[in-house]
Amino acid sequence: MKSAIGIEFESLMVTMTRDQAAEFYAKFLQAGQAPEFVWQFVNLLIIHKWSEAGLIYIKEKAWKIAQKRPIPPPPPPPPNRVIREGHAPPEPPPVRDRN
Repeated sequence: MKSAIGIEFESLMVTMTRDQAAEFYAKFLQAGQAPEFVWQFVNLLIIHKWSEAGLIYIKEKAWKIAQKRPIPPPPPPPPNRVIREGHAPPEPPPVRDRN
């Protein structure tokens, strides 16, 4: 079983350089949302394409990139969900009995 991260990475691995792989790896390190099995899968892909030394190079570079790059803030809530100070959200319409 693969997640979207693993599938996307697998398709990009064909043409990717080690430095490009490190950039990609850094994005997902910052996101922090990949389950363990996805990291194992991605690491195996890297070892298969380059080597264990390539994996070490990519991980070290990815961590350096991730630490330098600011973590983006979460997206703002949708406009209809904004609650201004002193205002309550609108009440949902009443449910009508259809009997």
